[in-house]
Amino acid sequence: MTTAAEQVPRLLALSTWLRGQDETTVDDVAREFGVSAGQAREDVRLLTMCEVPGQLGFYLLDVDFDALDQGIIRPSLDNAPTRPARFSPDEAVTLLVGLRVLADTSTGRTAQVIASAAAKIAGAAGEHAAAADLFRLSVSSATPEVRDAVARALEERRSLALDYVDAQGRASRRTVDGLTTKVVDGYHYLEAWDLDRADRRSFRMDRIRAATVLTRAALDHGDIESGPSWIHRLEQADQITLWVRRAAGWLVEYYPTTEVRPATAADAARAGRDPADGDLLVTLGVLDPTWLTGLLLRCGADVVLLDPAEAREGALERARATLALYRAPGPGGEGPGTGGRSRRTGRVGSPS
Repeated sequence: MTTAAEQVPRLLALSTWLRGQDETTVDDVAREFGVSAGQAREDVRLLTMCEVPGQLGFYLLDVDFDALDQGIIRPSLDNAPTRPARFSPDEAVTLLVGLRVLADTSTGRTAQVIASAAAKIAGAAGEHAAAADLFRLSVSSATPEVRDAVARALEERRSLALDYVDAQGRASRRTVDGLTTKVVDGYHYLEAWDLDRADRRSFRMDRIRAATVLTRAALDHGDIESGPSWIHRLEQADQITLWVRRAAGWLVEYYPTTEVRPATAADAARAGRDPADGDLLVTLGVLDPTWLTGLLLRCGADVVLLDPAEAREGALERARATLALYRAPGPGGEGPGTGGRSRRTGRVGSPS
């Protein structure tokens, strides 16, 4: 079963993809988006009931339902909105940054569409478009030649021969049937069926030295199983417990949490703080210990990490190392900007 976190981005992508088709089939949609034919049909039906925000009476998609029942999709543009899109500066900058990341993993026609969309959004954003240059987000991917070969093999459903170097620096020649590509934690991956090992494998695109499209037709290896979303990964991540003062209560709205309850006097005692109204005890998942250290440094005395003990000690060690770098003398013999003293005087994220 698909979740809302997986379905919403797929529906948004599907609505755009269908508008570029005069006619297609449910099976084509299923292959393109890595879902079953039944799920593809339900996605199309759902799009016909999704109204365009700010465009009263207009919907994301209109189709011939009689044809849909026969597995054929004929998108109709008669119901397309005519009012031009308007973006706030924040929305425009976010889209530009996202499109630049997509450009790092795209080739051919897709790359052309991304470049065109980015140019139009930048034009609409005017002077605000320059703010996108302040963000440096990138994806480690393969060379354009390798990306072209992978994209062509996936589109034409043909096998690939890969010259691959693994994390230990070992080179190998692999023959695979490509399934899909994805980006995880800043790396571009090819998900494929390894014909030599008769199993599914993930190949980091930046480790593929060469890719050759073979004449051999790729086989059907069953449904493509999507990797876990960040929400699912958080659910499986290590759980930590924080004592949170009211001043830092914003974090329970800003970050996904597992449990939130009012803190008791015993909780405050564990944190080494005096109890006060509005204090919270918060449990949440942590995927990256560095992120946790940054949160504790940002919140200072307003947040204390209670459990587990090993996470607390690790965060303290990283925080001390960060503060030591901050207090180190600069090139002129003085501390960086504050005379070597931290602006925040509270203790760093742990009970005394």
